[in-house]
Amino acid sequence: MRISIVTWMSCALALSGCAVGQKFHYGDASMNVDTVGASRSAAVAVLDQRSYIKTKDKPESFVGLSRGGYGNPFDVNTRSGGSMASDMASSIVAALQARGIKAEAAVVRPADGPEGAWQVLVRTGADRLLLFTLNEWKTDTLVRTGLDFNVTLDVFDRAGTALARSQVSGKEVSGSSIMSAEKDARAWFAAKVSELIRDQTVAQALQ
Repeated sequence: MRISIVTWMSCALALSGCAVGQKFHYGDASMNVDTVGASRSAAVAVLDQRSYIKTKDKPESFVGLSRGGYGNPFDVNTRSGGSMASDMASSIVAALQARGIKAEAAVVRPADGPEGAWQVLVRTGADRLLLFTLNEWKTDTLVRTGLDFNVTLDVFDRAGTALARSQVSGKEVSGSSIMSAEKDARAWFAAKVSELIRDQTVAQALQ
């Protein structure tokens, strides 16, 4: 019995060590954007509207939680130290540029809200304006990693007229260990952005 307790405590301490200080990088996730017309210019904004970000209970760099062996949570932040939204926007822009599209990131803050973010995008003068809104995006890792997500994509023309909207929401749970938490999170991000962009109405609007 004593051996079992010691073993359990050792595992708990090991998990705690893995949980502390984790950081995620979303800046170069690989995603499929081949439905976007290569002849158009594009501006991308990612607006963080997660409730705990708007109330400033968590910093804009907050990605999610990593739990120690006793289930005690530790914050996970971006590897860059910048906002998660800006890392995501940079990644999406890089994917568009790799397709030969003239793309740029438009910097927006949670306090801007949808209207403010729309105004920032319109000022870029790009042919297509892509506004990703993070209503929820939070990973939670103990042995495996889970993700709660709710993201919308609104597409506008250069005048700011709404052309299309898509949305993804739900929960994911990885089949791998705590050691692949960052990899799992990046894969989910790439998959959700690809799904949003490949929505039929969005794909048509981006041609």
